[in-house]
Amino acid sequence: MNDSKLIWEAYTNTSKVSVKQTNDTEGTSLQGHVDASYNQLVEVFGKPSYKTPFSETEKITTAWDLEFPSGVIVTIYNWKNYENYGKDPEPDEEYEWHVGGYDQNAVYLVKNALKQSKGSNGFVDKMKNKFSRMFDKK
Repeated sequence: MNDSKLIWEAYTNTSKVSVKQTNDTEGTSLQGHVDASYNQLVEVFGKPSYKTPFSETEKITTAWDLEFPSGVIVTIYNWKNYENYGKDPEPDEEYEWHVGGYDQNAVYLVKNALKQSKGSNGFVDKMKNKFSRMFDKK
C-alpha cells in the first residue's frame, strides 16, 4: 500500500483521519447505501477511482475504492444506474450510492465522513450559499 494516494484528511478531536485510494477490494460486497451527490463525494473523497461513460453493458460507471486508517476497505459505486437510463446523475443531484466492504463498518465510515463534510466549508453550506445568492438578486 505504499503507492496509495492520500485523498482525504479530517481532524476529529485530536486525531487525524486519512482515507486513501486502494486496489485491494476483491471480495467486498454490498453493505448498504448512502444518499449523496457526485459532487459531494468528490469533495469528500476526491476524484473517483473509476469513471466511464454510460453504457448499456456497464453495471458500474463511477466508483471510489478507499481504505480508511483502521484498514477498513470501502467501495462507493452506482450499481445498474438504470433509473437514469442513458446518463449518469447530474453532479449536484442526490443519488442513492451503493456502499461495499467486508462489513457494516464501511457504511458507518462513509456516512460519518459525509456528515463531517457538512461543516463550515462543506458541500451543504456551499449549496446554501449558491441558492441564497440566486434568490437575493433583485
